[in-house]
Amino acid sequence: MHKRMTATARAELADAIRPRYSAAEAKEKRKILEQFIAATGYHEKSAIRILNRNPGLKLRQSRQRRSLYD
Repeated sequence: MHKRMTATARAELADAIRPRYSAAEAKEKRKILEQFIAATGYHEKSAIRILNRNPGLKLRQSRQRRSLYD
């Protein structure tokens, strides 16, 4: 039985792996990426984007202005 990771656990894992991934050479990056994909279940391109992302970057910002509807 395969258990799914929570979003918080995936984010913590990505934060822990990110420095090692960014400092690694291409062959080592491939190994790290494959392990990350196996642990989280992400698609390969999504995992690459997550590991290359700035750690303090917010994904979505809340809407700043109110809607104009009555």
